[in-house]
Amino acid sequence: MGGTSCTMMETLTGNVDRVMGTMTKLPIGGRLHFANALQIATLALSYRINQRSEKRIIAFVGSPVLDDAKTLEKLAKKLRKDDVAVDVIALGCEENVDILRTFVDTVNKQENSRLLVIPPGSNVEDAVITSAIN
Repeated sequence: MGGTSCTMMETLTGNVDRVMGTMTKLPIGGRLHFANALQIATLALSYRINQRSEKRIIAFVGSPVLDDAKTLEKLAKKLRKDDVAVDVIALGCEENVDILRTFVDTVNKQENSRLLVIPPGSNVEDAVITSAIN
């Protein structure tokens, strides 16, 4: 989601080890394109192998969210309408918590979306594995 443009770092997978391995290779830096990244991930979901399986996006957010609240609300309502669950993992950027909580609350449908806030200095892998997101 960062850099000069949106980049998908991992294809559709149910392999937790593969996702955790990709997390260690994430580049640090650039701007956060949160809304664009979620739209690209939604597009990727249309190519999943099992069309009957749940549609879920897991977003790791470690930079300030620059998208305005209205854009995120509109996107959240669209994702909710399309039955896409979004789990957001906020990494150390306290200023994002309020806007991300509002986003997750809007997209949440039958408790299918979650927000996990990981404070600076915490072990990300342990926090994700022990959370409800796993």
